Amino acid sequence: LLSKDTLKKLIETRSEPCVSIYLPTERIGQDTEQNPIRMKNQLTKAEGLLKEEGLRKNEIDKILAPVHALVEQRSYWQQQSYGLAVFLSDGEAVVHQLPLSFEEFVFVGSRYYLKPIMPLLSGDGRFYLLHLNLEDSVLYQASRYAMDTVDVPDMPKGIDDALRYDDPEKQLQHATTNRTDGGHDAIHHGHGDDYDKKENILRYFHQVDDAVKSLLADETAPLILTGVGYLLPIYKETNEYPHLLEADIGTDVSEMDAKMLHQRAWEAVEPHFQKEQEAASNNYFVAR
Repeated sequence: LLSKDTLKKLIETRSEPCVSIYLPTERIGQDTEQNPIRMKNQLTKAEGLLKEEGLRKNEIDKILAPVHALVEQRSYWQQQSYGLAVFLSDGEAVVHQLPLSFEEFVFVGSRYYLKPIMPLLSGDGRFYLLHLNLEDSVLYQASRYAMDTVDVPDMPKGIDDALRYDDPEKQLQHATTNRTDGGHDAIHHGHGDDYDKKENILRYFHQVDDAVKSLLADETAPLILTGVGYLLPIYKETNEYPHLLEADIGTDVSEMDAKMLHQRAWEAVEPHFQKEQEAASNNYFVAR
């Protein structure tokens, strides 16, 4: 997650030199093997530019070392978003997977080159979509161009999970262990008559909200909701994230594929970003 504080720090950084690297990344299949190869090529370009700035080899190696080490981590390159942004200076290395597809680009100067990520601050910016479901709520991070699920630490895996850990007495009622004919342990879950009572849903959503709020601390990106219609106003009673939008993408999303869900979500938040676009361009300096 590229937070407002991180962006502010990048904008204010002045150093000799600052290296900015942008890379489109493949997300699935054998194409992901091209990701570290492309990064190696960008590092070679960065090395050449740093030599032109008069840096010695040991100085160049020190600046680029964190990304050279990253290139060797095969698993990292198999789990990418749509683009990778890298910012390096003496003593600093900032690497972010982002929901934007960049052109390959390397820049060396006295400050970081931030123009490619400015869409995340304006009309093509980042937002979050929380799909509410009693079985398993899901948080997405998105922009105009892409949408991906976000792993939210400590978020319960559905109302069953929330009630089990919220009330120790219900842990005994929630699951019983029996032996199957095959000799394996089987877990049988029972919702009970009060499974979908509002007070239980509120308990579940309080835990969801706590987890989301913790993850998005200091964030200003808007959050929109979708899911079963009657759940949305219940969640709003628990919500403490200050940037929840009253954007409506409808509640009949169960039959939508990921592409359609993303399209509907963007249509809902686009007016918000159109209003923010001019303000963002005035508030943030773009290195040219």
